[in-house]
Amino acid sequence: PRRFREPKNGVRMAPAFYKRLHDSPHIEPSVLCADYFLLPHFMEKNASKGLDMLEFVARTVPAYNASRDAGEARFLLYLGNDHGPGDSFFKRPISTGKKDTRKQRRYMELRASPADKQRPLAFLVLNGVDDSIRSEETGGFRCKTCFQPGRDIRLPTPPEGHPCGPLCGRTSLETLRRLSPWALPAAAQEAQLAKVRPVRFWWVGAVRRSFAFKSSARPNLARHHVGRPGWMVIDTQAGKLALERAPVPPMAEALASADFCGSPLGWDFGDSDRYLPSMMYGCIPVFFHGSKEARPLEEVLPWDDFSLRVGVEDIGRLHEILAQYDHARVVAMRTAMGTAWQRMLYTSYSRGAGAGSSRRPMSYLGEDGRRDAFDGVMEVLRQRLAKRGWRRLPGSSPPAATAADDDDAARSQL
Repeated sequence: PRRFREPKNGVRMAPAFYKRLHDSPHIEPSVLCADYFLLPHFMEKNASKGLDMLEFVARTVPAYNASRDAGEARFLLYLGNDHGPGDSFFKRPISTGKKDTRKQRRYMELRASPADKQRPLAFLVLNGVDDSIRSEETGGFRCKTCFQPGRDIRLPTPPEGHPCGPLCGRTSLETLRRLSPWALPAAAQEAQLAKVRPVRFWWVGAVRRSFAFKSSARPNLARHHVGRPGWMVIDTQAGKLALERAPVPPMAEALASADFCGSPLGWDFGDSDRYLPSMMYGCIPVFFHGSKEARPLEEVLPWDDFSLRVGVEDIGRLHEILAQYDHARVVAMRTAMGTAWQRMLYTSYSRGAGAGSSRRPMSYLGEDGRRDAFDGVMEVLRQRLAKRGWRRLPGSSPPAATAADDDDAARSQL
């Protein structure tokens, strides 16, 4: 029904994702034969309306109850805001437990709360933080971002509707192509990746007074590492915290000159995003929420080969941690990034900055889009089905036999 599709989800390339999926070979026309189901997402924090929609789905799509009873997440919601379900569709606070209200009973019947560890919903989100904690009030769990590894999928930062995509820092496409090692021919690329870079660690960003020093990476980076020799750590709001200020160099040149680049969570613990421009210049991303932050498309990318995870509590000794990585290891990690940077882009359907009003796909560095972020999402879903032995949900019907029945790609239809 139209009321569940309006106001339309226009955040961070959601319409482009829906269209790309609709135009792909992954679409299954019969609701009885699909493996996954993409639900509409309206732009409201309206829990009652969301529950109405899910109850409608449960009544009309047999797979919903089968997915709920099996504890499998087969129903997808694209929630592209900073905190995913904490910013849209659902309404804070998000929790599970014994709080006996009509709304809570509806959530429990549908297993639809983002905090529910067995929910049939899988969120496509930009923030991979698992911030679920046990609630003393309800006896269940409460969370804001509510990411669940193996159930939700963290998407790479989109180039449109987000301030820090591939051309972060108001970088021109020409500058990206001039400084990125991935724009070079193989021999020149290898030589570029092997060069010694003058900056050991880079991070430039705003530290706001509301950040708690113990729980946020940003103030800890500024507190411990502003002014460290060979490092470029700049708090762009340093005057408010009485921290040392420094001129801010162009981002592209800075990233291309650094070994490691910080990618902390954003304001109010929103999604981290500096990893993407870092990768475009061969700078090794450093995440600061430890194992509690899933990285984009983590199920299909070897992130440990080309990035670091450091806990907030260890930021004070970050210089000691990075000292363990000699030049040969840094070069190996930069080189490993070459297998992953294309997965961070939406080349197969993005207009991209600089493409004007053209609707054609745009290549940033010569990539053709066959291994882009959209294909990465399909690969995650394909691998999840493979791990379950391609098992179909009870009540679903097998698709009609085709010549492609033995092709794994044909089995990953939505």
